[in-house]
Amino acid sequence: MSSHDSGTRSVESGFDGLAAPLAIIDHILVTVAAAAIFAIMITVSVDVFLRYVFNAPLAWSFDLISIYLMSGAFFLALSDTLRREHHVSVDIVYERLPQKARRILKVISWAFSSGLFACITVLAGQTALDRWSNADVVAGTIEWPTWIPAAIAALGFGVMTLRLSLGTIAVAARLAGAPVALSTLVGSDVRE
Repeated sequence: MSSHDSGTRSVESGFDGLAAPLAIIDHILVTVAAAAIFAIMITVSVDVFLRYVFNAPLAWSFDLISIYLMSGAFFLALSDTLRREHHVSVDIVYERLPQKARRILKVISWAFSSGLFACITVLAGQTALDRWSNADVVAGTIEWPTWIPAAIAALGFGVMTLRLSLGTIAVAARLAGAPVALSTLVGSDVRE
C-alpha cells in the first residue's frame, strides 16, 4: 500500500467518522421534532374537543405550543432538513452549472452560512443562559421558563453550524481532489 493510499483512506475515514455521529444526532433531533409536532396535534385536538364539547378549553395549550413545541419542531429539524436538501432554494441557474462550479459556490455559501449560524448559535446560547440566570418566565396561569426555547434554538443552530462546517470542509477537500463521500454530509447535488 502506498502512502497516497493510506492518506486517501485517512481522509475518507475521517469524514465517515464525523458523518456517522452527526447522522445519529440528526436522527435523535428530528425524532424529537416529530414528537413535538405530534404533541401539537394532540394538544390542539384535546383543546378543541374540551372547548366545544365541555366549554372548558385548556388554558395552557397556547403557551405550551407557541413557546416550546413550535421551537422544538422547527429548530431541532434544521440540520436534518439540510442533509436531505429540503430547505427552500432557488436553483434555476445553479442546476445548470458544471459540477465544479456548483461545488465552488457550495463552499463559498456554506462557509459564509457557517459563520452566520455560529454567531446565531452563540447569541441564542447567551440568551438562554441570561434567561436562566435571571429566572425569566412568561407571566400567565403557568410561569413558563423562557430559557428553554432559547436553548432549543441554540442546539438546533449549533448542529446546523456543525453540518455546514463539515460540509464546507468536505466539499473543499473534494475540490482539492480528496476522495470524500459527500452525500452523507452535503446532499445529492454534489455527488458524482
